[in-house]
Amino acid sequence: MAVPTFGVPSCAECACPDYVNNCSAEKMVKRAKGRRLYLGERYCLNGRRAVQFKRSDPRHRVPSWCPRRLRSPAIRVYTRRTVSDLLDRLFGMETSVIIPWPRDYILCAETSTHHTPRQFYLLLRSGYTDYRDLLGWYPQKYDVIEADIGIGSYFLFWGDKGWEKLYSFDKSGADRGFVGGLQLHAHNGLNPDRYSLTSSFCADFCVGYTRGYFGGGKFHHHWTIRREVANDALYKEHEQLILTLEQESFLKSYEDLSDYCHSHFWARFRELENSDDYGFYVDMERHTFYLRCMPAEESSYHIYIFAYPNHKGE
Repeated sequence: MAVPTFGVPSCAECACPDYVNNCSAEKMVKRAKGRRLYLGERYCLNGRRAVQFKRSDPRHRVPSWCPRRLRSPAIRVYTRRTVSDLLDRLFGMETSVIIPWPRDYILCAETSTHHTPRQFYLLLRSGYTDYRDLLGWYPQKYDVIEADIGIGSYFLFWGDKGWEKLYSFDKSGADRGFVGGLQLHAHNGLNPDRYSLTSSFCADFCVGYTRGYFGGGKFHHHWTIRREVANDALYKEHEQLILTLEQESFLKSYEDLSDYCHSHFWARFRELENSDDYGFYVDMERHTFYLRCMPAEESSYHIYIFAYPNHKGE
């Protein structure tokens, strides 16, 4: 099978707002970012000063030094959330031909890789199955993987004939897990100790945690401070998270929590046998909150929320 191309786009194709091509006198930019710009030259304005393209740089493609290019491509996994596909995965039931419409997909995992998109594609096509090492995730049939290099994205689809390149997938149409401006990421099997009150990691680094439950048709919770470094920023971010989830998501009621967890089945703690616990995390300005949801009715608490400082707040 022929290997599809993974060409690098041009600066014009990227619609880069920092790209200046003084190819004509009529549209020439004479000065920008503290330096004079010359006719017939190309410049990048992404930085403190304008950078002139070298003669050795590609004439039409984005150069390797482009500040928007990612050295380690971002990898995002989108999974289908339809009932028919879930039945097919679980029981092998026959379904109609699957067409990867973005509206049927939801973002379920994010990571990065040192492979180029082409290398990544060839690795998947070669039969490589250690997905946990490659993605930090176990993709399923009909999933879509995005390889984002900063100046463009390439999409791979696990279809009936194996992995293939998609030439069109509008990721803006997929559900990216946003709730009231906050993005909820599903637990990807990594760092399970950050969701456990009894783990040594939690004991060493958790700055506060919340225990919550539903009773009398309402959500009740208790916030516990664990570190002297806890401050007003932590309290404000915690209250914003609770308020957003209460008003717009799964903390409205026990039924909403149960429905949300079971519709996001990939967030279940697979490493724990017979577990009906689900994990999510939210990155905020100065802290990351890890949510352990327990929709089982007999649970004393239905959710634990653990707060940890993130690199943004350091």
